Amino acid sequence: MPMFILAERQLASSYGVDVDLRYIPNWGDHPAALNSGSVDVSVTPFTNVITAYANGIPLRIIAGSGLNGLYLIGQKGLNTVEKLKGKKIGTFRADTLEVTAYDALRKAGLNKSDYQIVYFTDGFELMTAFANKSVDAMTHVEPYATQAVQKYGGEIISKGQDVWGGTHPDCVLVTTEKTLKEHRNALKAVIAGMLKAENYIETNYNDAVDLCAGKYYKADKQDILLAGQSQPPGIDIRDKKSFILDRSKSLLELGYISRPVDDGLFDFSLFNEVINEHPDLLEGVKVRAQL
Repeated sequence: MPMFILAERQLASSYGVDVDLRYIPNWGDHPAALNSGSVDVSVTPFTNVITAYANGIPLRIIAGSGLNGLYLIGQKGLNTVEKLKGKKIGTFRADTLEVTAYDALRKAGLNKSDYQIVYFTDGFELMTAFANKSVDAMTHVEPYATQAVQKYGGEIISKGQDVWGGTHPDCVLVTTEKTLKEHRNALKAVIAGMLKAENYIETNYNDAVDLCAGKYYKADKQDILLAGQSQPPGIDIRDKKSFILDRSKSLLELGYISRPVDDGLFDFSLFNEVINEHPDLLEGVKVRAQL
């Protein structure tokens, strides 16, 4: 939601940047769009960023976006991980949602041969499959997890906090090494705008939902309002580097990368410059890194 609010209210314009959104429905396509220069910055699941970085695309995580909100959801009656043995599970390739499912299933003692993963490239396509009962379970983000429960009778099996033991990032703000060098001030303006968007969401959530419902989320306003409690914004993720890097172990086991990644994946120098130049922006948000 922070990037949507940033764009709707043009919250980076006071820093000299106007944001134009490009819709790329498959999160796995974001790294290629960044690398080609067709977009300068994206909000992308951090596991897709890890995979691209490990395979040679020079991406850098420069800030966060949203926290938590990752759910493993079963059809009615499928309410434990153990019940997923022999079942079809819908998810997205190399996504935080796939890693959530993989880690939850492994934690319960299930091997990859115990279930069938069905990959999708669009969140609405996955929701349709769940509604039609083409899959027995799925992993999805808010507000679609809430929609699956409220509208289609789904049952929450697990969530990211259960699997990983606490608050965690999902999508992150990412750019390329080249854009960092050539458009540093513009990227700082985007980070400043994201912090302003976080403040807006935290203090005017109903208005934020009105701006996004229908246009960015194919969900009822009430579902989005409910979902806001489980997926708050969080731009300052400077204390989440170790958590993100640890997930590369699961991506290695899933065969997406050949080795765990290092902290060259991150560049928080722009974030630090923004909050040093505009300390009120960090003071105005609820989520602040514990450094």
